[in-house]
Amino acid sequence: MRIFLIGPALLGVIHLAGSLLADDVRQVVHKRPSVVYSNVSTALSNTPKSGTMQFEDGSSVPYRFTVDRGPGEHLVVHLMFNGRKAGQVDLNFAPEYGGEATLIIAKVDSDGKVIREELAGTDKAKLGYAPDWLLNFAFGGSLREAAEAIEKGSFAGVGSGAFGGGALTAEQQKQRDEWLQYNASRPTTDPNAAADQYMGRK
Repeated sequence: MRIFLIGPALLGVIHLAGSLLADDVRQVVHKRPSVVYSNVSTALSNTPKSGTMQFEDGSSVPYRFTVDRGPGEHLVVHLMFNGRKAGQVDLNFAPEYGGEATLIIAKVDSDGKVIREELAGTDKAKLGYAPDWLLNFAFGGSLREAAEAIEKGSFAGVGSGAFGGGALTAEQQKQRDEWLQYNASRPTTDPNAAADQYMGRK
């Protein structure tokens, strides 16, 4: 009997660990907050706000992004496919080490349904099944690259890595693909319900 509980319990643990450990992603940049914010804000301003994603099968999807600049040093980047909101990245810039450095706190929120529908038939459609904690994890690579570039004074642009684009490292792509493969083959069990049942909460 115990062996039948291992699968649902493991799913529950994976879901719980992901939601706790990767609710956001954080990166320290060894520059003052005003400098880091200015670099990121300027890069977003200089990046084309719309374009077309081209896929190997010849299909294409138009995209557009907008940027909200909140009070203080706060940015929210909204990404749209075919005019439908696919997700957003929330960026906060907090002083670190007495203001000599900056802690960037980024949180990715996605709309899996929109991603699946708008990217249907492409290899990127699978990203619509990825939970936000995995996208936050993947975004960490882009954030580290940006931090290094800002520190070197060579930060020039913003890529699409926040939503699973080409900015992922080989290792991150491997981890993302392994998760997507696992997700496609796993039992259709609600991990929250399974974890609650296993822990005796229901």
